[in-house]
Amino acid sequence: MMTTIAKPYAYAINMLTETKQAQKSWLKFLNGLNDLVANADFFNLVNHPSISDQEVFDVSKKALKLKNDQHENLLKILIKNKRLNAVSALLENLESMYLHSNNQVKAVVKSASQLSPGLKQSIQSYIKNKFNVKGVELSVSLQPDLIGALMIDVDGKQIDWTISHQLKQFKEQF
Repeated sequence: MMTTIAKPYAYAINMLTETKQAQKSWLKFLNGLNDLVANADFFNLVNHPSISDQEVFDVSKKALKLKNDQHENLLKILIKNKRLNAVSALLENLESMYLHSNNQVKAVVKSASQLSPGLKQSIQSYIKNKFNVKGVELSVSLQPDLIGALMIDVDGKQIDWTISHQLKQFKEQF
């Protein structure tokens, strides 16, 4: 649900950014805001009935050291519309849009063990060819419960090379 709420904000921000420097500025702001929103003390402040939206804005502006009018305007809108809980999804959507505008994708490799540099490079090459992109932002998530091989998530698509998946496919064939 948060992705649905966050998407229009991400599209609006994406339309405002014409340079890579502007993209970096937005990502830096949203990363900072995401960290702030994740803070338990800030959460309590935002949800306290006697704290006004203006007070939440003032605290946020000071904590984030905001100097950009567009960032301030978005912050005001998110606070007014009670959408601070969507910042993480907004950031994720915007990162994805920026990667796509630069012909890149984000991929998460799930593996039971660490990947060698050579294997990481092979996976990146495979993803570049399969998704026809110039770059791959690759991260690894260790999941010891995976049974053999790898599972890769790229832009909501899953490539499953685990033994359990192969056994399932084999079973479905017979």
